[in-house]
Amino acid sequence: MIKAGGCWKHLIFGLCLSASSLGLSASGLAMNAEAQDLGAIEQAISAVLAEYGASEHPTTYVGASVALRLSDDRTITVVAGDADREADIEMRTDHRLLGGSMGKTFVAAALMALVEDGRVALDERAAQYLGGQDWFDPLPNAAEVTLEQLLNHSSGIPIDYFETEPIREALRLSAVENRDFAGHGLTHQDLLRPLGGLEPLFEPGEAFHYSDANYTIIAFVVEHISGQTLEAFVDERFIQPLGLTETERQRREMPRLTAAYMHQRFQQTFPGVPTKAGEYERLTYDPAFEWGGGGWVFTARDLARWGDAWFSGEALSDEYLDLMRASLNHHGAADNDWSYGIGLQWQETGDGLERWYHGGYDPGSIGKVEYRPADDVTLAIMFNTVDIRYERIGDAIWNAVLPLLESD
Repeated sequence: MIKAGGCWKHLIFGLCLSASSLGLSASGLAMNAEAQDLGAIEQAISAVLAEYGASEHPTTYVGASVALRLSDDRTITVVAGDADREADIEMRTDHRLLGGSMGKTFVAAALMALVEDGRVALDERAAQYLGGQDWFDPLPNAAEVTLEQLLNHSSGIPIDYFETEPIREALRLSAVENRDFAGHGLTHQDLLRPLGGLEPLFEPGEAFHYSDANYTIIAFVVEHISGQTLEAFVDERFIQPLGLTETERQRREMPRLTAAYMHQRFQQTFPGVPTKAGEYERLTYDPAFEWGGGGWVFTARDLARWGDAWFSGEALSDEYLDLMRASLNHHGAADNDWSYGIGLQWQETGDGLERWYHGGYDPGSIGKVEYRPADDVTLAIMFNTVDIRYERIGDAIWNAVLPLLESD
């Protein structure tokens, strides 16, 4: 919901009365013109979702939630499809979806907030805070890796923990036998134990390899230094001040959480999790396996608000935004020319501009939040269907709305 044209207007089904019927002043007419501009953008987003949601399209979804946050802080929200197809529940703007690795932005923000406070430095070794613990010392490069190298995935850790058999089995049991990780006797430390003793891919800082393990180690550092849980620190430092009222740590059962649908090809990665990975407001598996690797739920509106704050530098000072961007690991054409910094990804657009973003997925949910600094606009796209071609929808939305923003 936004206030436009002198009345509350729902961006899907709402209707505002005309300015003349309300006897509005000149300023009221200007507001109504703004509403018309927002309506054109809304229609453009809806048209893209309708095209890609058609059953004959190779990239399809069950439900979609999209939010576009403009440079003047107005936000357009558009939804399509179903929150739960079998239960006949249509997607609404207040429905929430799992953010997957987009939650890494919160983990990075927490560590960078401690850097900003002068309580830790990026070039310090993780072992300074975690060394001597039986789960940490056997990890690849544990004695040498710095916090910055963990944050930009240059630690040399060779695989992700959900690729190991103990964690895969715990995930399977959570789905098949309804046993949560805690009930299975697993702690957050146990997520990392299966990586102990593995040979590193490379020396710290020499290359790039993405792994949730890097951010789980950072989460432990945040808790060690702050004396708070990761959840409490992020909530106090970012979620509450920014008014992200629909954002919280993910749990198996949550109000207004959409159902989750997973393509069969992902069942090798997540054994035991069915293709319908969650009913409405209840997942079939325990999402606690992600923890420091992501682990928050959002509405698209909240995600766009957070993405705007994180990528534009509002969440921290410009000095620390520069640090995050300076830490980029650069890649080649085989990686679509994208780079990973501290809780952010960078890529040059086709027209020579830049975008800062982060994507993420969990079994049955996928999305991306992207900031275009040239336009000071943030787009959040979230789907309750895992399809690796979802980024095409995001690019199509950008192509549809950017011309309208230029004429606004």
